[in-house]
Amino acid sequence: MAPLIPFFFPLFIWNTLQVDTVWRHNLDEVEVYRSRALAVSDTGIIALIDRDQNHIVLLNDDGSLLQRISANGQGPGELQSPTEITFCSQDQTFAILDFGNMRLSKWSLAGQFVEEFSLPSVFFNPKFSTRDEVLFIREPFGRNQQSPTVVRMYLGEGRLENLWSYQPSVPLVFSKIGSFEGAGEMVWRWNPALQLGVGSEFVAVAFGSDSTIQLLNLKGANLGRPISVALPQFQVTDAQIQEGMDLMPTTMHRDLKAGLVRPESWPAIRNLLIDEAQRIWVFGCHPDLGMPHPFKVVNRQGNLLGEDNVAFLPLAAVKGHLYFLREEADLSLEKVRVGGLE
Repeated sequence: MAPLIPFFFPLFIWNTLQVDTVWRHNLDEVEVYRSRALAVSDTGIIALIDRDQNHIVLLNDDGSLLQRISANGQGPGELQSPTEITFCSQDQTFAILDFGNMRLSKWSLAGQFVEEFSLPSVFFNPKFSTRDEVLFIREPFGRNQQSPTVVRMYLGEGRLENLWSYQPSVPLVFSKIGSFEGAGEMVWRWNPALQLGVGSEFVAVAFGSDSTIQLLNLKGANLGRPISVALPQFQVTDAQIQEGMDLMPTTMHRDLKAGLVRPESWPAIRNLLIDEAQRIWVFGCHPDLGMPHPFKVVNRQGNLLGEDNVAFLPLAAVKGHLYFLREEADLSLEKVRVGGLE
């Protein structure tokens, strides 16, 4: 076996990345105690949602406070329940998905309200492809039994106009609430959820049920066969199901047990990001707290550029850096440098 060592050793070193912390700040320094959404511009400005106060907080590249946007309410330029945020690099604005007001609002980096657009349906994970076009994942909601769909929309005069939609051809299992106050079968959540990454040249859709990613051009057409990134997949255990049930109100347990469709395994792909170099960052899922999440970086041909593990799932990848919101004793924001990429 000795002659094989020189052959395999360089390949192992080549595909292993170096992940080093640049800085980490407790967000109580900027009076943010709960947040699950952030975005990073090409120039390093960080925008995150303050869930307690429905504020938007802008930070400099070093994590220091730039400004806070406070606009609670239901009127024009006001926010009721912001849930997601994304940057549009083409015109240096950012957009906020306001679930409470069912609209998408755009803001300048100076914190000035620009315009807003009503949402015709329940959308998640907004990402801009151009300054006037944005992609969403449309999830099933209520009695809507259709599969989740990727939708690309044009920002028209005060409303969003549909350009195209893409529905994966792979089977997806949904979990549902059975009989809920006589309402019939109500969708609870899909397993696995779709993951969406948007670059300047293509769109990536991860099916989650396995380690495959389908690339689309900006008109919604398939770009060849799906890419496989071969991330590990973990089985769902009885203890994990019970732990999830224990977090829900006891009044819902009977209905949930009657209607719950149990998946066999956790999603292979938990998060999907595309950076400015059009590299695809694919993050796996480990169900046990404290265990690292595997990730791989590939190009659009599916060639592996590097792989490693991270303790938390990042929310942004910009210029070889990953950004994390770490929910531990205190909420913190961390920026790490990933070395070893081509």
